[in-house]
Amino acid sequence: MTQTSNLRESLTELHVLQTIDEEINRLTEARRELVRRAKAADLELKKHQATLDAKKKAHTDAQVAHRTKSVQLTADQEKLKTHEDRLSKASDASEYTALQKQIETSTRLIGEAEEAAIELMLAIDETKEALDAVTVTFQAFENDYKAIRRDLADQAKEIDGELKQCNAARNAQAKIVNAEWTKNYDQWRERRQITLVSMVQTHVARERSGKVITFNCGECHMTIPTQMMAEAREFAKTHRCPSCHRVLLATDVDAESDE
Repeated sequence: MTQTSNLRESLTELHVLQTIDEEINRLTEARRELVRRAKAADLELKKHQATLDAKKKAHTDAQVAHRTKSVQLTADQEKLKTHEDRLSKASDASEYTALQKQIETSTRLIGEAEEAAIELMLAIDETKEALDAVTVTFQAFENDYKAIRRDLADQAKEIDGELKQCNAARNAQAKIVNAEWTKNYDQWRERRQITLVSMVQTHVARERSGKVITFNCGECHMTIPTQMMAEAREFAKTHRCPSCHRVLLATDVDAESDE
């Protein structure tokens, strides 16, 4: 096998490996995005749950406060009845006067307790109305949340399957790539976090003067000089893009495209 065919084959095999890695990176990022969306949905559900819990607490607190006030009102009413019973049996003027004051105090307290009880009953109605509204909103979001989580789980399962296939393909491809080129590729990726091999793009335009062919780096899209492209097609040695410095993988002009 000639040096030309050796280099062409090595770059082609490496480009295939690189393409698989790009797809693995894309799928991995898509998987991460699903996790981020799931966490965002979980957080939104917690916010809705916190709002619902707050409304439930407000309604419960109003009910407890009303029961407490009702107990107090009953106690004040019993005290008033006791004072009124004792008033008819007062033995002297001082006792009568003292009981009248107690009756006045109990009557005032009962009036205040009744007003507070009415306000608390209104609060119960208001908090119940607010709770019902929030409950409807929560249930609607919860249904959407469950659908979102199911959809995300289905997408994750699909991506996991694709990743499994890509990793299997990568393992198979890695076995046939030239070891030296694999080393160069790994070092390049570690330093720059970008692809190493660029498939040159060929563009053919029809003009009055005739057919005009231009070449561009497949990664950074910088124009490749015609002379460099001619030399790159010989595969006598590697040529790099003048802009991004990736190794150029030149192809023959056999699939022309009109611009």
